[in-house]
Amino acid sequence: MLDVYWLLCVCIRTIEHADNTGSLFAFTPEFFLNVAMNAYSALKNYFSPANSMEELPGYEETLTQLAAILAKHFADPRIVGTDIKDSLMQALASYVCYPQSLRAVERIPEEQRVAMMRNLLAPYEQRPWAQTNWILVRLWRGCGFGYRYTRLPHLLKTKPEDANLPSLQKPCPSLLLQRHMAELLSLDKDMAASFLNSVLNQLNWAFSEFIGMIQEIQQAAERPERNFVDTRQLKVCATCF
Repeated sequence: MLDVYWLLCVCIRTIEHADNTGSLFAFTPEFFLNVAMNAYSALKNYFSPANSMEELPGYEETLTQLAAILAKHFADPRIVGTDIKDSLMQALASYVCYPQSLRAVERIPEEQRVAMMRNLLAPYEQRPWAQTNWILVRLWRGCGFGYRYTRLPHLLKTKPEDANLPSLQKPCPSLLLQRHMAELLSLDKDMAASFLNSVLNQLNWAFSEFIGMIQEIQQAAERPERNFVDTRQLKVCATCF
């Protein structure tokens, strides 16, 4: 466990040093970002509960450093690889689902927190819209009108599920990040308009795709011959819903 933690710390320091080089950061091998994310995932999910990650030296500081990297680089224009962009987005989406890592995001400098929220509120463009929406929803879920359930009672499964999955974590909203979002939208009218426009456009697309796919699935089910619905189509349908 200590070896994996050492590797995580080395990668974090390497990324921070490379970030200070300005435009040369674009030439940093993706290896360091991938290893940092995978090492954190391994420490969190693949060790015995007897070896708690919280007992590692400098644990909270390391968590905050990794949060700063994810918050800054998920929308960094110097990173052009589609796969590494998706990985950073997914890592940030997972990060905001757990109370300890979410508090680490709240501990990063205010300037970085505001920049992160500004990037999340920007039009989707080349970013994965599903992950962006997931992050914004998790920051609100359980606060005010947000769902207070981990999963709606009528959607509970009879078989036990992996309680460590990000989607099964209890709501842990962030009032601090909500405040940043409110301030950005209230002070920048152009940003507010473009954000609402992109959300409504995405909602319109999701409704259209959802209705179309539901109809295709129903038609396939009504055919006399045995048909199998593509698993990917079902996943996209669930995401749109």
